[in-house]
Amino acid sequence: SKYYPLFTKWLRAHGGRGRVFVATDDPGWMSEIADWGAKNFPGKIVWRNATRSTKNAFLSNSGDPYVKAVDVIVDVLLLSRADFLLKSTTNVAEMAIYFSPNGALVNHSYDFEIKDHPKLADIGFPRL
Repeated sequence: SKYYPLFTKWLRAHGGRGRVFVATDDPGWMSEIADWGAKNFPGKIVWRNATRSTKNAFLSNSGDPYVKAVDVIVDVLLLSRADFLLKSTTNVAEMAIYFSPNGALVNHSYDFEIKDHPKLADIGFPRL
């Protein structure tokens, strides 16, 4: 995964107090990152037991719509408290930026899908 070297860099830069919070609705990727984290950084990769689906969980007819809505809102609020946000272009991540205290994530987030995005080191990601 393109994220693993970045997770490693972040966790090494922040020593014992660093954590990576993962918010995804993809159960396969969640399982993959959980296994990688347990092997490489036990206890440092964290997530919630949220609704996940191989298809878009939001659009799926299965599951309680209220629970799915709460899952998204809680993920947005937790992500908004991050020191740095690595993301793809999703509404959940965008809302986390808007809810970040004093807009802190506006200049401390990186979207992998934006071709002309500033370099990670230029927007506060650790240089190692």
